[in-house]
Amino acid sequence: MTFKFRSEKDRGGAVSITRRIFAVFVAASALTLLYLNMTDNADMKLFLEHFPEIGSQTKRTILATYKMGASLFVFFADVILVGPFAYLSYFGKHIKPKDGKLINALSFFDIGLLLAIVFTVWVASARFILINMVTKTPVKFIHHEPLTVFCIVLFAIWFVLGLMKVYSYPKDKRRELARYAIKF
Repeated sequence: MTFKFRSEKDRGGAVSITRRIFAVFVAASALTLLYLNMTDNADMKLFLEHFPEIGSQTKRTILATYKMGASLFVFFADVILVGPFAYLSYFGKHIKPKDGKLINALSFFDIGLLLAIVFTVWVASARFILINMVTKTPVKFIHHEPLTVFCIVLFAIWFVLGLMKVYSYPKDKRRELARYAIKF
């Protein structure tokens, strides 16, 4: 199955895809930050009790800074994950992929946003799994195995999309893309 875009103006759908992916990214990040900041200190204390090698002063510091630290970690990790893809998308615009590929609707920036979404879901899932294992009132409707499998499948889908995007370019264009990726 092949798809033809007549001109850059006809690629308005690609801009729409980027906006939708960006909206999902912002929503996922905001919900994850909200979820991380809703962590009860009592649950964090129960979690930290599993690490007797950590001193009491360090535990108090972790309790006092957990929410801010987790929020900054998610924010900066998302920026770091999207950055190289945005760089490649911006500076590699002159490199054109093969015509007629459906994956051409996604830019490298979109691939970076999708990776940031996957990472953000991983962070929220990890927080859920760790706190749910130690809390006095665990959530029973979902267990950690299906959540872990979901995160792995989500990453696998992203990886396949990334490979499809890279291989939508001819061999000589992939070399040129690699030069931009190595420069970064």
